[in-house]
Amino acid sequence: MKTVTSQDKIPPGPKHRFLGANASLKFYTNIAGYLKDKQKQYGDFVLLKATNHPIYLINNLEYVEQILVKESKNFTKGTGYQRSRVILGNGIFTSDGEFHDSQRKLINPAFHKSRIEEYYKTVAFCTNDFLTKWGNMVAENPNIDVQTEITRLFIAIIFNSMFSSDSSEELIDLGAYYTELFNSANPFLLLDPQRAIKLPLPSVKKFMKTKNELDFKLRELIKKRKKEDTFVDLDILNMLMHAESNEGKRMSDDELFDEVRTLFVAANDTSAKVLTWALYNLSQNPDAKAKCLSEINTALDGKFPEYNDYQELKYIRMCINETMRLYPPLWMITRTPINDFFLDDYLIKKDSSIFMVPLFFQKDERYYANPESFIPERWTDEERKKRPRLSFVPFGAGPRYCIGESFAMFHLVIILSAILQKFDFKLHPKQKVEISSSMLLKPKYGMTMILEEK
Repeated sequence: MKTVTSQDKIPPGPKHRFLGANASLKFYTNIAGYLKDKQKQYGDFVLLKATNHPIYLINNLEYVEQILVKESKNFTKGTGYQRSRVILGNGIFTSDGEFHDSQRKLINPAFHKSRIEEYYKTVAFCTNDFLTKWGNMVAENPNIDVQTEITRLFIAIIFNSMFSSDSSEELIDLGAYYTELFNSANPFLLLDPQRAIKLPLPSVKKFMKTKNELDFKLRELIKKRKKEDTFVDLDILNMLMHAESNEGKRMSDDELFDEVRTLFVAANDTSAKVLTWALYNLSQNPDAKAKCLSEINTALDGKFPEYNDYQELKYIRMCINETMRLYPPLWMITRTPINDFFLDDYLIKKDSSIFMVPLFFQKDERYYANPESFIPERWTDEERKKRPRLSFVPFGAGPRYCIGESFAMFHLVIILSAILQKFDFKLHPKQKVEISSSMLLKPKYGMTMILEEK
């Protein structure tokens, strides 16, 4: 094992400014822009400091693989995820170590590929209902904020997938309102929620009130289902309730609640953002949109996309992948080392923060020609083989790879195909498009489009 010496290299980075910090105000107000500036200035390995806390910005894919895959056991997800447990709970998204591993084993069966055909019925029901409502809205006013409406659709899908007949419009309304407040929250609420929730700000009070109402509803649904003690085969909640470890242990009520809340946040918001950006990309690239429509006409012949049609919708999948390359669902991956370790000759101190940014290396011209352009043809099998495996990580990598990847891809392809089949759309001429980089990459000013039912 390599030992620490005075010759250990230190990555380049900006000079200290105040109280051991070299990060400017932009680090807190526009973190993606700030990190991109530093990566351009200093390269693939940058040392930053915030109040004397070391932050390593890494864009070297060999180092990324070492951290996420080869030595993943030597890292936790980081202080940001630990802080966010006050909002998201200690579910699979925020937990670490043996507890995370055991929870993942219990949850895995609910998201196995063999379950997707069962979930298709819920996706189809919710999407058809959504498209009918969208048609009624468009008849009165063709200007639709697709981000808001698509978020509501994914909330309906995840609640119906989790709770089946126990889901309701009231629950969906509450989930949509919570998501709206979460996405528009003060940045401090996401950076340091443990302190932020104590602030006497109206926005914080409103968010916490809504969060507590939603938490109460979710706990009541779990209590109701446990009291009934029935097994509904299509229902994620029942899959989680009856999941057992090798020792025959099931999740406690609190563990079950945390996983339900985590799945709600992770499943609806990330997918909704991807589909919103996909519609935007197609509105700006008429040739790609025409190819999607041609594939849909050939594969579906006028019918709503069915489960077995997924494999035939290859170009739609390419468009989804290209959208996730440009607008990754989780634009930054963080880790914290449990012990000191080395990346080549660079010493990385334990308890420091490591930032790996797919938003940067998925747009790196070393791996992608014309990286800012929307080119779905990058995702043919032949083209994919030319690039390093970790040059595209929309669902993460290594043991913490997203458990719902197959579920997410399936419903993104089905829903996008159904929307293209029924509606034409173009970006509203007054819509300003700018990325807001909080926890997710979202359109800062919404995404209003002009829709026309076919």
